[in-house]
Amino acid sequence: MSSEPEYCTRVFWDAVDFPFPKGLDPETIYQRMKSILEKMGCINHYLSIMAYVNNSETFPDKTAYEKAGINIVTQPERHRFMLRDMAWWDVDSGFLPNFGKITFMVIISQIEPSLLVFLEGLRNAYKVRLAVPDEDTSLSSSPNLLDNTVRFESLYKSLLLQEDLMTPMAREVVVPPLFYPPIQTKPPPLYYPPIQTSPLPSPPIQIYNSPGVFLDLPESLLLACDPYRLNSYIRTSLCFDDEFSIMAYVVDTETSSFPEGWVDAFTSLGITIIPQQAELGAPRAHKMSLDIVLWALDNTATYFQPRDLFVFSGNVKQGTDFYNALEALRDRYYNVRVLPLLETSWPHPHHQMSLRPKEEVVGFSHGLASLYKQNLKVCGVSVFWDVQGCPTDLSVILKALRNKGYRGMVVLIPYLDMDYQGDELFTYDGYACVPSIKVQGDKYTKVARMLLDILFWAMNHDDYARNLMLISQPSKDIDIFVQALEHRFFNVIFKPSHEVAIDHRFESLCKSPPHPNSQTRLKSPSRTLTDLTRERNSCPVRISWLVDTCPSKPSDFWNLFSSTLELKGYGGFESVIAYVEKGKIDDEVIKVCTKSGLHVRLTPDGDEFGKFNLMVTDMINLTYSCGPYNFLVISSKPFRDVLCDTVFEDLKSRGCNVLFETVDYMVTFGSTLWSAKSFLDTSFTDSSQALA
Repeated sequence: MSSEPEYCTRVFWDAVDFPFPKGLDPETIYQRMKSILEKMGCINHYLSIMAYVNNSETFPDKTAYEKAGINIVTQPERHRFMLRDMAWWDVDSGFLPNFGKITFMVIISQIEPSLLVFLEGLRNAYKVRLAVPDEDTSLSSSPNLLDNTVRFESLYKSLLLQEDLMTPMAREVVVPPLFYPPIQTKPPPLYYPPIQTSPLPSPPIQIYNSPGVFLDLPESLLLACDPYRLNSYIRTSLCFDDEFSIMAYVVDTETSSFPEGWVDAFTSLGITIIPQQAELGAPRAHKMSLDIVLWALDNTATYFQPRDLFVFSGNVKQGTDFYNALEALRDRYYNVRVLPLLETSWPHPHHQMSLRPKEEVVGFSHGLASLYKQNLKVCGVSVFWDVQGCPTDLSVILKALRNKGYRGMVVLIPYLDMDYQGDELFTYDGYACVPSIKVQGDKYTKVARMLLDILFWAMNHDDYARNLMLISQPSKDIDIFVQALEHRFFNVIFKPSHEVAIDHRFESLCKSPPHPNSQTRLKSPSRTLTDLTRERNSCPVRISWLVDTCPSKPSDFWNLFSSTLELKGYGGFESVIAYVEKGKIDDEVIKVCTKSGLHVRLTPDGDEFGKFNLMVTDMINLTYSCGPYNFLVISSKPFRDVLCDTVFEDLKSRGCNVLFETVDYMVTFGSTLWSAKSFLDTSFTDSSQALA
């Protein structure tokens, strides 16, 4: 066998933009294209032609083309899949050093900006030849590519008039498997993925999730109608045929005015009456907001399966915690609808609700699941403390935790009245302390804010429960709240009690950490721990971030991404590449990003798929230079992109693991943040639509 390097060419031919000339059989097309390439200076020991079409019916005798060395690829997004195949061929060609000169020939009507960038990069290692329409001007900014370009008219004439210019050369019909695979009917070798020729499977049917309905019921309406009429009106106005429960909030004194048996009648119809004692000054809004977020904690919504949430209340006012809690739930894929009090539209509704169509259940379903089983002995402890409501000796708490066997970091989260005059920075040896949270309003408002923070903190630990302590004055509402957390396996080490002060008896009332084998993993929709993730637990993680607008403080995101990966058990965090359009970032921000360790990749403005195309070609290239990776794709929301789906499957077939997560989840995981908006350089309330 000759040791001299061999020459090969692959033609990427858009057969819709430039159809095969009529009257030419596949063998003739192959031989004439080979002759044309040789006249262009491309010596060909091996030639392969990939022809891209929208509809396979264009080639009724596909087998004849395959035997001639012309692979027919059926894909609606022809240009993007052409880019994918070129990227894989670029990577795989490095595994066979005997090939000396490699040529890419691309026949296409329009070169999108992302494809142009890719072709310019190929010129550093390969010959690149192009065929484009006569009127095409996309190459004007790339003179080096323009010098190696032929026009469609010239190529067409050469294909028609070249039949006597050469004697057909003997060649192998069965070509080397790395470079010229026929369309596969069995699993391919490891080096290259199969060409996807069949349509993607249909998305699964949307699973109906029952809505949450919360009513602030005025006395006038309660006494003006019977339970059956009210139940029928609510269900009819919401346009839901399926069964769902309703929580109705009334002043405690109103229930005494009910005719005998009415409360039981409401309950039998699925309407739970929640009495509130008006004389205590605790507005129903506090109780409603806590119950709504508790309901959300137990009824998870995802991008793929959102949930509807209806709130009938006149207390949802902008700037209040009630309003902000509902807005945060909207960011977590709850379809929040706030309506006025029922009495304003009784008995005929002035406003017919129109529900947002549910998203199709498509795209990614395997998010960033935790790799290890949680051990609460070494896990951190979050201490939520009402400073003025329950003065406390911090040394007693820390000593009790250590004596009980808790070894993790203790995080102190203090809550203050707005008029608090003392030192707002609480520091104590052994504690990590976050800035104090000052709350405007009465003591019920402060406690409600603290409980809301705990609920969102629990939401932000969606796969494993954590340790917490609640240092506050006891109440019936707090007892119910603690029971709900314990039901979800959170380890409430200490909870408020009427009978106990935080003194020398405190340690005996604190829970010991449970044995690791007795801990229960929480059900986390869209975050499933796969076998491949377990196998790749020691592999480095490369983050590809599809950025809408580049942040002004990129170092914050670097730290948050790193922290989330560490908490999840991924130890080999390696790099973050942010993909952003040129027009959405300036040079100064790029410098700040680079300094913080965030690598920025710019895509052309106006290229609809530019970020996707650049991301997948970068990921493909990494499979050549390095071993198996954990690739983590982060975006503002889940997306469906047929090219990305096939490339991710290709990467998995080569041993790489591909995970997906939203930027909101990466930012809020493990924190008390209600929403990620404060880190996305937008106003928490101004950036959303009105809730009404």
